[in-house]
Amino acid sequence: MSEPQAIAEELFESLRRHVLMARLAPSGGALFAITKMQQSYSVSRYRPLYFDFAHPVDGIRLTPEPGLSTIQIDNQTMPFGPGGEYHNWFNRAWIPSFYEEWNAYFKPRFAPLLGKTSPDDVKVGYFGDLRLIRNDVIHHKGKVAEGYRAKCSVLKWFDKGEEVVLGHAQYAELFEQFPWAKLGAAVPAPPAPAPVDTRLGTTPYEVLQQVRRNPGEFFGQ
Repeated sequence: MSEPQAIAEELFESLRRHVLMARLAPSGGALFAITKMQQSYSVSRYRPLYFDFAHPVDGIRLTPEPGLSTIQIDNQTMPFGPGGEYHNWFNRAWIPSFYEEWNAYFKPRFAPLLGKTSPDDVKVGYFGDLRLIRNDVIHHKGKVAEGYRAKCSVLKWFDKGEEVVLGHAQYAELFEQFPWAKLGAAVPAPPAPAPVDTRLGTTPYEVLQQVRRNPGEFFGQ
């Protein structure tokens, strides 16, 4: 594997990690945890329940007492749900992190491989567009002032004044438009699927071990 190919695949894997966390964090773990907290708390106490997210000993704990680092559990599923404040924050918070990783770590590695004397000479429209959107996230509180369609060359997503929130199609485009050729690399072939053991276990324990190895076979994933 050539050096540009290896670095491009490392960069692409970083994109995958950033987007995966953005997609799972608000609607997955947080929403599930808050729902379980609500279900586990006895409403017969007739007292509000608080979530202390910066407890000096336990780190995170439930408490009936409000404090400077607590939020009331009631209705917290709304900001974490689709279109909610926290959901939208997670939706775009990965962009500055990923762009800075490209700018500070990957671009200097690509510069000599692409025949450039300085990292600043590495011009890739895909990342230029992310820089503009990153500026809107950091400097304009998530409102589009720089990363609008007419100014972007690849990721033409937003009009001026819109909120930076990515939808399903835009997330898909992030991967479809990844600039493999500009980085001197080729789109890698997907990894071969691991073999699946379709034999049924003869004991409950063996079946459980099989489910752990091949969850998609039993749950249609």
